[in-house]
Amino acid sequence: MCWRMNSYLQRTINANFRLGNPGNAEALADFASRPDSPEAMRVAALDALGDWAKPEQIDRVMGLWRPLLLPPNFNAPPQAMRCTSPNF
Repeated sequence: MCWRMNSYLQRTINANFRLGNPGNAEALADFASRPDSPEAMRVAALDALGDWAKPEQIDRVMGLWRPLLLPPNFNAPPQAMRCTSPNF
């Protein structure tokens, strides 16, 4: 996989994490469950879901202090994990 694609995927994972809506959690869980997704990016998506309830205030891509203004929906990751395919 091209480094540009991984960079794009990292930014997309980070954007979904920072938006924090249930639909964003579902998108991350769906991406992580796809066997055709790059393994390192699948792990990054699962890490984001794992940090959902208590997010770091450091941006995952830029490494800068960027506090989240709105707390994420804490129930979104468990609900999203139930909605995905059984690839987990």
